[in-house]
Formats: sequence, structure tokens, C-alpha cells
Amino acid sequence: MIADPRSRRRGYTRKGIRAFYTYTGSHSKTVVFGLITTDGRSMFRQYDRFDKHSFAKFLKAAVRKFKKICMIVDKAPQHRAKIINDLVDEIDGLTLKFLPTATPEISAIEIYWRKLKHRVLDVSYTNLDMLHKAITRYTRHTKPNLSVEKILYRII
Repeated sequence: MIADPRSRRRGYTRKGIRAFYTYTGSHSKTVVFGLITTDGRSMFRQYDRFDKHSFAKFLKAAVRKFKKICMIVDKAPQHRAKIINDLVDEIDGLTLKFLPTATPEISAIEIYWRKLKHRVLDVSYTNLDMLHKAITRYTRHTKPNLSVEKILYRII
């Protein structure tokens, strides 16, 4: 989740450490859902809210694109909601597996999120639309160069 940068102020830290930003006044944000397949394909979508309805829309779009999915997700309330459980039961080829609590290091998508944040948030944007476009440009042109299998072996 990334907040609206219209009212942000850049702060500085010691040399070699990334600058930090403070936000005031605005509650606008963008939320990015994404998945990376074991063969290196990916899909990312931006929504206005991080809720069960947005996640359900994302899952439906993912099934349309990939047909069969076994997605590994964390235990966020949006991922465990009744509407999501009903959707998993309703759609053939959709399975959700949950990561153990507090283990982001074994999630391939977390590595990609970290890279996206460092690339996209190091630039100052004047409005939320510019941020949306920067995220879209990054997710379309920067393919995840991750070995999902190696990351999954950490679970075993």
C-alpha cells in the first residue's frame, strides 16, 4: 500500500541511507496485488482499497489469465475472508495456501515488492496519478528475476 504523495515532505538520514518521506493530510492510496508463477510469468493489478472485494477481483482476473492457480498468501484478513473462501470453493483450479505467521522471507512476491518500493519510491511524485503510472510502468517492464522454486524450498 502506498499513500498519496501530494502532501509529502522528504526527510534525510545519514549518507548512504535512503531518504524517508512523511505524509500529512491525504488519505488517498494505491494498493498493488501481484503474483509470480514458477515459470517466471507475473500479473499485477492496482486497486484503491486493500480489502476482500479487491482481492476477489484480483483472483478472478488471475484465474482468467492463468486458468489454474495455487497461490501462496500470507494470513492477512483480506486473504482469509468468507468471500474469498467461497470463491476458492466456487472456482475450479483456484487454491490458496497460507504462509506461516511472520515469515515474509519465504514469499517470492515480498522480494519483488522490496525492489519495486526502492525503485519507485525513490522519486518524488506530484500527484497520485503519476505514482500509479510509475508503478504500472515498473510492473510491466521489470520482470521478476526470481527463482520461485528456490524460495519455495525454504518452506520444506
